[in-house]
Amino acid sequence: MIIYLVQGQAKLVSGYMHLSKRKDCDAFFLTYDEPLDGATFFPNSTWAEGRNRLLELALESHSDFDYIVYADDDLEFYHGDWDTFEAGLRMFQPKVAVPVFDRTVSAVLSYPLFRV
Repeated sequence: MIIYLVQGQAKLVSGYMHLSKRKDCDAFFLTYDEPLDGATFFPNSTWAEGRNRLLELALESHSDFDYIVYADDDLEFYHGDWDTFEAGLRMFQPKVAVPVFDRTVSAVLSYPLFRV
């Protein structure tokens, strides 16, 4: 099972609600600016506070899962989609996975990079 943890502005988080309907997945959502149906409202929370709250919610609901995936409200795919992403996780079964994009590639070059 993959658990998605998504936080951000309500108007943007609403575009990720479909993740809770994916096969073998669950999702938890958090907004900090205004309430959104299906999301935890945590007004004025910091990025770290929001992530910690989402993790608490996920662990309260699930004791068995393969991956926890944090996603902010500005996530976008340059190549592929959610199906491709999940297939890569299931195929390669990494212990930790970090997406790399143009702005962060220089910070991770010392780690092995795989085109998944």
